[in-house]
Amino acid sequence: MRSGVATSAFRRGDERVPGFATGVDDGGSRWTCVASLVETCKLNGVDPQRYFTDLLTRLVNGWPRSRIDELMPWHWAPAKNA
Repeated sequence: MRSGVATSAFRRGDERVPGFATGVDDGGSRWTCVASLVETCKLNGVDPQRYFTDLLTRLVNGWPRSRIDELMPWHWAPAKNA
Protein backbone atom coordinates (compact mmCIF):
# COMPACT_ATOMS: atom_id res chain seq x y z
CA MET A 1 0.00 0.00 0.00
CA ARG A 2 1.04 3.57 -0.53
CA SER A 3 0.52 4.84 3.01
CA GLY A 4 2.95 7.73 2.47
CA VAL A 5 0.65 9.24 -0.15
CA ALA A 6 -2.40 8.64 2.03
CA THR A 7 -0.71 10.17 5.06
CA SER A 8 0.31 13.22 3.02
CA ALA A 9 -3.28 13.74 1.85
CA PHE A 10 -4.47 13.46 5.44
CA ARG A 11 -1.92 15.96 6.74
CA ARG A 12 -2.62 18.45 3.94
CA GLY A 13 -6.27 18.40 4.89
CA ASP A 14 -7.26 17.76 1.27
CA GLU A 15 -9.73 15.14 2.34
CA ARG A 16 -11.96 14.97 5.37
CA VAL A 17 -11.56 12.09 7.76
CA PRO A 18 -14.67 9.95 7.43
CA GLY A 19 -16.71 9.12 10.51
CA PHE A 20 -15.53 5.52 10.61
CA ALA A 21 -12.00 6.75 11.34
CA THR A 22 -12.86 8.70 14.46
CA GLY A 23 -13.36 7.34 17.94
CA VAL A 24 -12.13 3.88 17.02
CA ASP A 25 -8.79 2.45 18.08
CA ASP A 26 -7.92 1.26 14.59
CA GLY A 27 -9.63 4.14 12.79
CA GLY A 28 -6.34 5.59 11.63
CA SER A 29 -5.33 2.39 9.92
CA ARG A 30 -8.77 2.11 8.31
CA TRP A 31 -8.46 5.66 7.00
CA THR A 32 -4.96 4.90 5.66
CA CYS A 33 -6.25 1.85 3.77
CA VAL A 34 -9.14 3.74 2.17
CA ALA A 35 -7.04 6.78 1.30
CA SER A 36 -4.34 4.52 -0.11
CA LEU A 37 -6.85 2.77 -2.37
CA VAL A 38 -8.18 6.13 -3.56
CA GLU A 39 -4.68 7.34 -4.44
CA THR A 40 -3.85 4.01 -6.11
CA CYS A 41 -6.99 4.36 -8.24
CA LYS A 42 -5.92 7.84 -9.30
CA LEU A 43 -2.42 6.65 -10.19
CA ASN A 44 -3.93 3.92 -12.37
CA GLY A 45 -6.41 6.21 -14.13
CA VAL A 46 -9.42 4.73 -12.34
CA ASP A 47 -12.30 6.84 -11.03
CA PRO A 48 -12.33 6.01 -7.28
CA GLN A 49 -16.11 6.41 -6.92
CA ARG A 50 -16.86 4.03 -9.80
CA TYR A 51 -14.21 1.63 -8.50
CA PHE A 52 -15.59 1.47 -4.94
CA THR A 53 -19.18 1.18 -6.18
CA ASP A 54 -18.30 -1.72 -8.46
CA LEU A 55 -15.93 -3.32 -5.94
CA LEU A 56 -18.47 -3.36 -3.12
CA THR A 57 -21.22 -4.61 -5.44
CA ARG A 58 -19.06 -7.49 -6.62
CA LEU A 59 -17.98 -8.41 -3.08
CA VAL A 60 -21.54 -8.34 -1.73
CA ASN A 61 -22.67 -10.53 -4.64
CA GLY A 62 -20.15 -13.23 -3.73
CA TRP A 63 -16.99 -12.51 -5.72
CA PRO A 64 -14.74 -15.61 -5.36
CA ARG A 65 -11.70 -15.21 -3.10
CA SER A 66 -9.58 -17.03 -5.65
CA ARG A 67 -10.09 -14.09 -8.07
CA ILE A 68 -9.58 -11.19 -5.63
CA ASP A 69 -6.47 -9.99 -7.52
CA GLU A 70 -8.71 -9.04 -10.45
CA LEU A 71 -10.30 -6.39 -8.23
CA MET A 72 -7.10 -4.51 -7.48
CA PRO A 73 -7.11 -1.01 -9.05
CA TRP A 74 -4.30 -1.86 -11.48
CA HIS A 75 -6.27 -4.87 -12.85
CA TRP A 76 -9.81 -3.60 -12.39
CA ALA A 77 -12.21 -3.26 -15.28
CA PRO A 78 -15.79 -2.14 -14.63
CA ALA A 79 -18.53 -4.71 -15.02
CA LYS A 80 -20.10 -4.60 -18.47
CA ASN A 81 -23.47 -3.59 -17.01
CA ALA A 82 -21.99 -0.97 -14.64
